Amino acid sequence: MAALQEFESTVETAIKDNLVPGVTLFAKDRTGKLSHTFSSGLSSLSPPHPITQETILTLASGSKLLTTICLLQLVERGLLSLDEDVTPHLPLLASLPVLLPPSATTTPSTSTTPSAPPPPATTPRTAPITLRHLLTHTSGLTYPFLSPQLCVVKASATGSPNPFYGSTLREKYAYPLLAQPGIEFRMGPSVDFAGALLESVTGVDLDTYLQNNILEPLGISGKEMTFFPNRITGLVDGDRFARVLVRDEKEGGLRRDDTMGKAYETTTQALGGEGVYASLSAYGRVLESLLADDGRLVKSETVEVMFKGQLSREAKESLNNQLENPGWVVGPVPRGRYDWGFGGMVFEGYEEEEDVEGQGKGEKKGRRNRKKGMMYWGGMFNMTWFIDREAGVCGAFGTQMLPVRDAGVSKLHEMFEEAVYKAAGGVGA
Repeated sequence: MAALQEFESTVETAIKDNLVPGVTLFAKDRTGKLSHTFSSGLSSLSPPHPITQETILTLASGSKLLTTICLLQLVERGLLSLDEDVTPHLPLLASLPVLLPPSATTTPSTSTTPSAPPPPATTPRTAPITLRHLLTHTSGLTYPFLSPQLCVVKASATGSPNPFYGSTLREKYAYPLLAQPGIEFRMGPSVDFAGALLESVTGVDLDTYLQNNILEPLGISGKEMTFFPNRITGLVDGDRFARVLVRDEKEGGLRRDDTMGKAYETTTQALGGEGVYASLSAYGRVLESLLADDGRLVKSETVEVMFKGQLSREAKESLNNQLENPGWVVGPVPRGRYDWGFGGMVFEGYEEEEDVEGQGKGEKKGRRNRKKGMMYWGGMFNMTWFIDREAGVCGAFGTQMLPVRDAGVSKLHEMFEEAVYKAAGGVGA
C-alpha cells in the first residue's frame, strides 16, 4: 500500500500546482488484499465541490465497456451472433456508403463566387457489417473530429462546423464510412450503433437495459450510473455532478468550460459509445466483477473472449500504426504490441529494445508491469481504467478535464498504473 500512498502525495501536489482539479481513484486485486480508494481536490470550481467516489463523471468512451457487456449478454442469450450481418436491424447503418478519399487530380476552381462544396464521392459498401465489427471498431465508422474530410461532410449536412454537433445517432454519426468493413481499425461511433442494435433487437431502450442487466446484478443504484442524469431530480444541479475543466493554454491554469460535458442537455438518445454518466465507485464494481469472473454480468467463457485480441491482421496493423501518434488515446501507451478485445484495447507485449552493445536478445528498459492480455481504455475527459487478469488487478482513475491526453494528467495515469501493480505485488522484471 506504500506505493499508492506515495502516489496520493503526488496527486496532492499536482492539485496544489493546478495541474489537475481533482482526482478519484479505485484499485482492487483478485485476492481482496488490495482494496483501495482515494479522492482529493474538486469536481467543480464554481461553485466549488469536492470530488468523491460518488461524484458523477462524464465517462465518454468509458461507456464503451458497459455497452459491449450488454451486447455480449445478447450473444449469450442467442439473440445475436458476433458474425451475422446486423444491417437488417439498423436501416440507418445499412444506408451509409463508403467515402472515397479526395481526388488528387481535382482542378481547383478559379471562380471568386462562393459556391457550395461538391458532394462527397462515395462507393457502395461491399461487405456486411457484423456485431464483431461494431464492437472492435472495424466497421469503417469514424468519429468526424478524427477526419478532416468527414468534418467537411458533416458540416455540409448539418450547417454546423462543430464536429460534435447532434443530439441523436443520426445527427451525430450517420455519415459515410471511411473504409470497407473489417479492413481497418478506426476509432468511431461503432459502439453507439451497437447500442442502437440492442434497442432494435430487444425493444428495450439502452438505459433501461443497462439498469436491469448491469446495475441490478451488481447492486448499483440508478442514481450512480445512467445515460440521462437530467432525468434524475437534483442530480445535475447538485454537488455530486462533476464539471469539465479546461487547461488555459496561455495562463496554464484551469477554467470551467460550459460547452463540454453537457451533452445530457440536448441528447435524446442513449449513445452506447459515449453517453454514460457514473460514479467511479459504480464503475469500479463492473471492473471488479470482470476481474473476479463472478458470473454476475457475463459467463466465464465470454470473459475469456473479451480479453483476447479480435482484429484481423490488416486491422491490427492499422491499429498499431495509429498508436505511433496516439493523440486520441487516453492512458499510457508504452511501446509494444496491441490488439482490440471486446471492451477495450488489449496489451500483447512490450517492444524489445536492443542493448547498448547491440548484443544479446535485448534489454527490457524500465518497469514492465503489464501482463499479456491486460485490457484498458478511458474517456476524453481523462478518465481511465484497466483490468489485468493475469496480474490479478484492476484500477480506475477519475477526473474531468481537457485537453485529451493532457501532459500533466497523462503522467499521473502512468504513475497510478505503476503504483497499483506495486501495491498488488505484480511488478515485473
